Amino acid sequence: MIENHLKPILGSDFRYEKNSEQMYAPFKGQGNLQDAFLNAKRLAERFEGRQDYSNHNPCTVVYNWWRSYCN
Repeated sequence: MIENHLKPILGSDFRYEKNSEQMYAPFKGQGNLQDAFLNAKRLAERFEGRQDYSNHNPCTVVYNWWRSYCN
């Protein structure tokens, strides 16, 4: 599924490999930290207070740690 979204950007030869160290390179330089924080926060807020974990999309709250670290 991820390949279908990334092939138009990375080329038809792109193959997703879970845990591949090569996966970082195509995305280096894309986006920015501020957008990443906003997107992570927005995703976490969608599931705040819910306990039906099997229906959650994967998300992380590492942005909370990073924000406190930077301040």
